[in-house]
Amino acid sequence: MDFKKINYITIPEGNVKNVQFGGAKVFQRAHIYGVNWDGGTAATMTRTDDSASFASPVIGTGTTVGSSPFDSCYPWSDIQVKTINSNVMVEIPKFWYKWTKSGSTMKLQIADRPVPGFSISPMHADRGDGVGERDLAYIGRYKCNTSYKSQAGYAPKASITIATARTAIKNLGTGFYQHDYAAFWTLRILFLVEWATWDGQSVLVNTSNHDAISDYRTGKVASMAYHTGISADGYNVQYRYVEDPWENFLEWLDGIYFSGANMYCIKNPKNFATGSNGTLLGTRSTGTGYIKSWTIPTASGYEWALVPASVADSESYTMDGYYYTSDGTVAYIGGARTSWELHGPFFMYTDFTASSTSTLITGRIMYLP
Repeated sequence: MDFKKINYITIPEGNVKNVQFGGAKVFQRAHIYGVNWDGGTAATMTRTDDSASFASPVIGTGTTVGSSPFDSCYPWSDIQVKTINSNVMVEIPKFWYKWTKSGSTMKLQIADRPVPGFSISPMHADRGDGVGERDLAYIGRYKCNTSYKSQAGYAPKASITIATARTAIKNLGTGFYQHDYAAFWTLRILFLVEWATWDGQSVLVNTSNHDAISDYRTGKVASMAYHTGISADGYNVQYRYVEDPWENFLEWLDGIYFSGANMYCIKNPKNFATGSNGTLLGTRSTGTGYIKSWTIPTASGYEWALVPASVADSESYTMDGYYYTSDGTVAYIGGARTSWELHGPFFMYTDFTASSTSTLITGRIMYLP
C-alpha cells in the first residue's frame, strides 16, 4: 500500500480568514474578543474569550506612540483614515458582535468573521436602503465645518437644527448622511471591548480647556503619532482616529427620536426624520442622572441599539454616562467645554426638539458606500 507524504503547515494567526494549500482552502477559526460587566457600580469590565489575558491599552500623547493589544486584531487593525470627496473619514470594516444579558450582567463580544448567534456591526448591516450589507462604512474624522465637511483647520458649524444639518450633509453627495445611532454604537462597541470600561473619561479626556468656542479648530490630532490619545497641547482627544468623539463640542445624533418614554430608531438613512419612520425600541428611563442599566431591544435587527433603562444620582454608575431627559424629541451626544458632566462616550441629552439650536452643538458626517 502506498502512503502519501503528509506536509504540515502552520496556519497564521491574526485576521487571515483562510490560506491556499494544495488548491484547497484551509480555514482558520474565528477570533472572539469580549468583555463582561457585572451590572454593579463599577464601570470596569472583565476581559473574556481570546482577549481574556490582554493588557490594558496605553494612549499616545502628541508625538508619543501608545500601544494596544488590539492593534493586531481585526477589525481594529484595519481601521484607517481615508479621504472621500475632500472629506477626511475614518474607515471601519465590517465585524460581528453579540450582546448577552442575564439579570444585571451584560456581556459584549466581537468576532472577526461570521459566528452563529452573532450579528453584523450596526453601520454595516442591511439598512433596508437597497444596498444590503456593507463591507466598509465611514465616520467623519472631524466635526462638521461651515460647509458641513469633515476637514482639518476649521471651526465647527453650530447654531443649527438637527434637520438643517441632516439636509446639508446629505447634499454633500450620494452616500453622505448625518451620523446616526448605528454609527454611535459601532464606535462604542469597539471602544468597550478594547478598553473594558464604561468610563471613557478615565481613558480619554482633554487636559486643557479651550478658553472660548472661537478657539476651537478641527485637526489638532492630525499630527499625533498614534491613533488614540491626547493632542500635544492637551485640548483634543481622538479614539481610533476620530477626533473629539466626546470632547469640546456636542453633536446631533440622527436615526433616533423620542415620544415621551418611547424610544424609536431608524436604520435606513434615506428615511431619517424626527417623529416618524422609526421602529419602537422600547421604553427608556425618564429620569435624569448617570446611566445605571441598559435594555437590549428585542426588535429584530436592532439588538445593538441599547436603551437607557435606569439612572442614578451618583457618578459611580458607569461614570460618564450622564443622561438627561425632559420633553425633548431628539438626541445630542459628545462633549461640551462648559460642563464636566457633558462629556463621555455614553453621555446623552434628550431635552431638545427638532427646532432647537445651540452654539455648542454641531454635526458629524458618515459615509455609507
